Amino acid sequence: MGQIIAKILSIIGIDLRPKNLPDVHRDRNPSPAPCWIFRNLTKSPFCVTSAVGIGFFVAGGVLACSLSIFDRIPRNPAEEAAGFVASFGRHYAAGAEAKPNFLPVGFSEAKRLAAVHRRLLFAYFHNPKRDPYLTIFCKKCLCSPAVAAYLNGNFVCWGGNIRATDVRNRILPPRSIFPLCIVFQVDANQSLWILRKIEGPLPPQTMLCILQRMVRLHSAAIPDSEYPPDRREIENFLRCFLFFMRSRVSSTLDLLGGFIS
Repeated sequence: MGQIIAKILSIIGIDLRPKNLPDVHRDRNPSPAPCWIFRNLTKSPFCVTSAVGIGFFVAGGVLACSLSIFDRIPRNPAEEAAGFVASFGRHYAAGAEAKPNFLPVGFSEAKRLAAVHRRLLFAYFHNPKRDPYLTIFCKKCLCSPAVAAYLNGNFVCWGGNIRATDVRNRILPPRSIFPLCIVFQVDANQSLWILRKIEGPLPPQTMLCILQRMVRLHSAAIPDSEYPPDRREIENFLRCFLFFMRSRVSSTLDLLGGFIS
């Protein structure tokens, strides 16, 4: 190890060998003593700074690698969901009149419960690092008495941090804007259909109108688990086709209204 350090320092122009020894002894003993290393290093501030910088760089790389490996360890989705529910109630619903009853279960179990109870699935994706309106949205919108009561009475509610294992395994729409809520429809086979993305810090009145519209349009169309498979496939196709045509007609009417006005 001493020979390697001596060779590296000799490359950058520092000779750590004692000056009062003849050349023969220098060649026979190329390994410097620790006192000579410390004395020569302290004479060069550049070497001290470089050594400290390299040490911090290596330590930071090791720490980042350790954290990334720890972050990839699969966790229990139910425990993560329960942690999110507890954190949400502690930070955003403390002292509120009402709050959404987010289920302390994994996303797969929430899908199953939505299919069993034939309800729409309301999913809230929590992003504390890239959501500047997080506190306002949670306290003023999600925890408003009207919105919370309507969610608890008509939806299966689920929420989770986007860094959680169960959320990372979900396919989130690209380029989403936070705060982000998605209304899903779940069929008997637990297949997901995205009905509406709710993006941005909406006021509670707007959120309530959107939720009421989703229930009015799609709750009656949730297929029963007792339907035969061919009938479910036909109804799913017709429902998607009608939803597509309705959106096209709505956009056309908005365009005509803009020209008329």
